[in-house]
Amino acid sequence: MRPARRADLLTRIIDDEVIILDRERGQVHHLNVTASCIWNQCDGATSPDAIAGRLAAEFGREQHDLDADVATTLDEFRRLGLLEP
Repeated sequence: MRPARRADLLTRIIDDEVIILDRERGQVHHLNVTASCIWNQCDGATSPDAIAGRLAAEFGREQHDLDADVATTLDEFRRLGLLEP
């Protein structure tokens, strides 16, 4: 599965962190730097494996150390209804 952000969400970037306004659910989400990096790659074309690889390169870590973190964050985005079904 290649995660994709819901098209109706409003997002703003402030100091490398993403703020998401979900008007449908009346919620605002503030993502930290790591979650923001993951969010920005939820384009419907990038796999979770590729997201973890890009994060590893950006943060100087091993990809296998980030696979679970990416999966957990994507699961949270799904739980919050931020991704396309």
